[in-house]
This record gives sequence, structure tokens and C-alpha cells, in this order.
Amino acid sequence: MPFAGCVFHQKHFAGTNDTFLAIIAPTNGVLSVVSDGQKADLEWPYAPEYRLESSTNGGINWTVVRAKPLLTNGWNMLTIDPASLSDLFRLSK
Repeated sequence: MPFAGCVFHQKHFAGTNDTFLAIIAPTNGVLSVVSDGQKADLEWPYAPEYRLESSTNGGINWTVVRAKPLLTNGWNMLTIDPASLSDLFRLSK
């Protein structure tokens, strides 16, 4: 296989109508936060190797955020509960 981590469903080319699809994930997870003071929307590029984590104690302990983000146009989007606005968030592999 020419690319590590790739699974090819078609092992060889069969004709002129063959297609190749690749999902390319960013190498650096960038987390954006937009807040209006009442809620926060977290956004980050879709990359299956990253998970969203939160900390309520200044970054000493981190836990995986269990809420599922909405995937739209290659971006994960998650609205955070107003009670969590003082938490820290990060993307982790």
C-alpha cells in the first residue's frame, strides 16, 4: 500500500471511470471558540485522530467531552452549555 493508514476498496484500476477519494485531515488541530456571553460554540477541522477534552481545574485533569459535535462542511461544531463557559477546552490525540 502506498499510504500508511489507507484502506483501498478497489485493489487495481478497472477502466477509465475509476475514481480516487482521499480524506485529508489537518496535522494540527485548531480549536476556535465563539462566545456571546450566554453560550460558546467550539469549532475545529474534522480530524478523526483528535478528540475534544475539557478541564474544570485549570488544566490539571482532562476528560473527554462526550457530547457529539455536528459535522458540517469539514468542520466539527459543538455548542457548550453556559455552565461550562469557565472550563478549559483542548484537542488531543
